Amino acid sequence: MNTNGKYVLLYQYLQGDMAVDDKIRQVKETFPCMSGVYEQDLRISL
Repeated sequence: MNTNGKYVLLYQYLQGDMAVDDKIRQVKETFPCMSGVYEQDLRISL
């Protein structure tokens, strides 16, 4: 799957009723090179 497809899936996951930790885990699985700084930003924004 290309990156655009990953973003679409990620957007759908983040719009759902999942817990914040589950959403962050999904982002990390989709984008494994994400640094801890971005993880903190994501946690704050969710």
